[in-house]
Amino acid sequence: DDDAAIWRALSEDATALENGTSPQDLITSALWPDSIPDFIQTNWQDLKKRLTTDINFKDQNWGVWIGWYEDRLHGRPANEALEIARATLPDDLWKQGTKTVNAKILELELEHNPPPAQTAGALNFEINDDGLVDLSELARGIEHDTDEDAQERHQEVLENAQRLQKSIKTNQRMGNDPSLGEILDRFIAALGTSIKTINKNTLFPRGDRLRKRNSIQEAVAADKSYDSDYPPLPDDIADQLSELVGSYNIMVGLDAGLAKCDQIRLGPDVEAIEDVVSIEDNAAEEALSLIESAMQNFEFSGAAEEAFEEEFEAAREDTTPNKRSVKRAIESSLNTLRAIGRFVWRHKGKISAGIGATAGGSYFICEWLVAKQTILMTTFPNQTWLWPIIDFIKTWIVI
Repeated sequence: DDDAAIWRALSEDATALENGTSPQDLITSALWPDSIPDFIQTNWQDLKKRLTTDINFKDQNWGVWIGWYEDRLHGRPANEALEIARATLPDDLWKQGTKTVNAKILELELEHNPPPAQTAGALNFEINDDGLVDLSELARGIEHDTDEDAQERHQEVLENAQRLQKSIKTNQRMGNDPSLGEILDRFIAALGTSIKTINKNTLFPRGDRLRKRNSIQEAVAADKSYDSDYPPLPDDIADQLSELVGSYNIMVGLDAGLAKCDQIRLGPDVEAIEDVVSIEDNAAEEALSLIESAMQNFEFSGAAEEAFEEEFEAAREDTTPNKRSVKRAIESSLNTLRAIGRFVWRHKGKISAGIGATAGGSYFICEWLVAKQTILMTTFPNQTWLWPIIDFIKTWIVI
């Protein structure tokens, strides 16, 4: 029962201390040793929703404590400087009530916990001068080879792609399957004319779609059955597609930088998709739907919108066991939030003064974050850095 779950957790903590576990190690372990009891999870979700949406609480910056508790719940290491600053606030301040105390803690959060950098390997974003979410240089710090060998590998991929492109255009049987030609055209555009002109924002989702089409063709060839959406390819087209995908895999696989972008790193301490998003059913779909909602509510640049649509297409076609395309799309979604968070954090002085950053498209970004706070907390529970940002927006912007 509920009481038994609580006492069992306390007993395991006490046993750990008796067996030599240090208090510091215990603090940075998950609050519940096995899994969070259902009654705790339900009550916590209800309380979070009330603190962020109830008119009596939502202007009191409770996000600072929601984030603090989520970190303790999951055993994340604390920011020592922030915890000392929080614990040493003067007694007179604590006597001034919840709103005043939390507002001060919010200032400390923004000072000590800037939003994290974007994950290299996924799409990277910035807020441009027009207040639009725009693409920034992808994977800063991830360089790929541009030497003679790398150029030769690129040239082989380009020649294979162009040969397949020509075959598709001249083969009358391909008239019933225009999708492969469209994917290939977009792949060639991302591939560029040389190894130095690769578009790393769009190459990998387009490459994944070619891989997907090739794997379907291989399955068709193996058992002579096929999905009605993907009829068998003519033999010469199938052979050329296989050759293209093979040369592409070699180009990417032999280059550490391209391989890193292709495989997508979820972050230094993240090994599974469940560490990034909620492990509830359809969490990945919810994450992608959130960003589609953002695209409908505030403006992305044309380049950013096109790149995201490519990510979504590849993710929703991904049937691989490790869900690489899904992970990359989710991490790109998180990078959008990180870009917005850093924008607010860098311009908090202007925002608090009501100028500059609240104008144009960036106002609608802030509006969307506040409106979606509850679902953001549910879908991305580990992104606790975001809650002080949203609280800061609610403090200074009347929405």
